[in-house]
Amino acid sequence: MAYCHESFVVHGDIKAANVLVQGNRPRLLDFGISRWISDRQLEQGRYSGSGTGKDDGPAGFSAGYAAPELLAGESPGVSSDLYALGVLLCKLLGRDPQRVLDPRDRHNDLDWIAAHCLATDRSERYRSVASLRVDLAAVSRAEPIGPRQFDGRYRAGRYLRRHRGAIAAVGAIVASLVLGLGAALWQAQEASREAERARETSVFVRSLFDRLDPDAAGNQDVTLRQLM
Repeated sequence: MAYCHESFVVHGDIKAANVLVQGNRPRLLDFGISRWISDRQLEQGRYSGSGTGKDDGPAGFSAGYAAPELLAGESPGVSSDLYALGVLLCKLLGRDPQRVLDPRDRHNDLDWIAAHCLATDRSERYRSVASLRVDLAAVSRAEPIGPRQFDGRYRAGRYLRRHRGAIAAVGAIVASLVLGLGAALWQAQEASREAERARETSVFVRSLFDRLDPDAAGNQDVTLRQLM
């Protein structure tokens, strides 16, 4: 589609029935109602046969894939092809095109991309298939997509996902350091308690010998039973 638009051709009837998949390579068929557009119209993302936004003749389109402006009688253009691609993406995802328009019902980046294609106001859609491809490629690399660039939490989540291997490694190192430090502190506390017990034992033993001192005992014999 990017090649078609760059060649000033609008397909006008993108739908599942017009896509043939051979192996892993899709092919777009049926250019029966395609039409030429000018470079100015390509830049604007639309086609206007009469210059008034209305087609010169009856427009052909497939129900369910047609952009709102086509239903209103306007001519197909780049933006209407992008709308149809959004519907096709929803079908590939098994999603309802109407539901992905609700931000609360968008479960992942592909839902957001589809919703961006399906915007009712065509000025809010992708400007070109190339920009759509950029976001689709970003999804495969776990990078932020255009429609969500200003969501700080989302960008942080994408960053963590992209670098989860390195973050996991750093986390493992930090965990090892924490465990090592904890073990060292426990050993230090145990050593301190052992030293305190040794000191108390030393004091106790010394006290035994003090009691055996004849002067301390008043020059009286002290039996072992008395001592114990």
